[in-house]
Amino acid sequence: MKDEIIVAIDASRNRSGGAKNHINGILANSDPRHFGIKEVHLWSYSDLLNSIPDYPWLVKHNPKWLEKNIVSQIIWQKYIYHKELYKYNCNILYSTTAINFCNFKPIVVMSRELLSFDPRYKKLYCFTFQRARLEIIKFIQTKIFKKADGIIFLTRYANHVVEKNIGNLYDFKIIPHGINNHFRNVEINTRWFYNTVQNVSCIYISDIHRYKNHEKLIQAIKILIKKGYSLRLTLIGDIVEKKTFKKVKNLVNRLDLNKYIIILGKVKNDELVYILKNSMIFIFASGCENLPNILLEGMASGLPIASSSKGPMPEILKDAAIYFDPEDPASIANSLEILINDVSLRYEMSLRAKNYSMSFDWKICAEKTWKYIVEVYYKYTSKRIF
Repeated sequence: MKDEIIVAIDASRNRSGGAKNHINGILANSDPRHFGIKEVHLWSYSDLLNSIPDYPWLVKHNPKWLEKNIVSQIIWQKYIYHKELYKYNCNILYSTTAINFCNFKPIVVMSRELLSFDPRYKKLYCFTFQRARLEIIKFIQTKIFKKADGIIFLTRYANHVVEKNIGNLYDFKIIPHGINNHFRNVEINTRWFYNTVQNVSCIYISDIHRYKNHEKLIQAIKILIKKGYSLRLTLIGDIVEKKTFKKVKNLVNRLDLNKYIIILGKVKNDELVYILKNSMIFIFASGCENLPNILLEGMASGLPIASSSKGPMPEILKDAAIYFDPEDPASIANSLEILINDVSLRYEMSLRAKNYSMSFDWKICAEKTWKYIVEVYYKYTSKRIF
């Protein structure tokens, strides 16, 4: 009989909404004991640990180092963490990001950040601190990917981009995220699917970064306004880059679009569901992504989607979107115009997207994750024996 495994999870850097959803998703939707795992030990900061329910197989750890700055977190990972792993007899480490300085083996890492491997969009940050940061991240992730015993990618596109940069990898698995159920239950206004409607409301949900192409989208809206279309665009997302946000605001003012474009910033999930319910077109204009959670949520909501043709978006959406070049305002405007004028196409796109969203399920994600961790552990132990 195979040994019962003790799995360690390092979620010390799960600070974004998507990363928090991921750790909650895999813990809540499958019992790891069904896969031969005796216990799961989770290390993270207090806010995340407090949001996770207690399970009989889960042990939570909150070192004081993880409540401090990034330097303290790195010191803990590099010099302290491996001692704790041995103390609790952990057999394998699962790092939920690909930045981890712990020398414990075997280790499975997850690829979450892709911008540092994309030369097209790194050029946007030329001669800036952000560009230096991206190069450092790429260097660290390259070393970790090469020494990892297993890697989880969220999309085939992400795997392709990384291997194109650093060469073939030893062992990896494609395991997409799931979707939270409240987005599947959005009751959108189906009147939009059967009639040509004035005052078309569009929504773009994305933190404000240079590569998210907010300015190109705003220029596209101006093109459509000049053509006589009546529409409104709501922009939702954190102001991550203040200079980019200032450019976005100035562009809205310069193009005299204050009546047509609303910038809300970050909103809570309940408010976001309400806004989706009252929207007609879901826009996703980013040029570089790994697996954008908000795009999955837009699919689950059932809105017709106009999407960037870059990154993994065609892999995710397949034939359930009208695609555009996110760096070309005319291309964006053309895609929106197609959806505005074609009632049957809107309905068809909506049904396809909602149907495809069903494959992004947290239970599937959790089960595949536990299974892969166990597979990597036994591959590693058998390799050491022979």
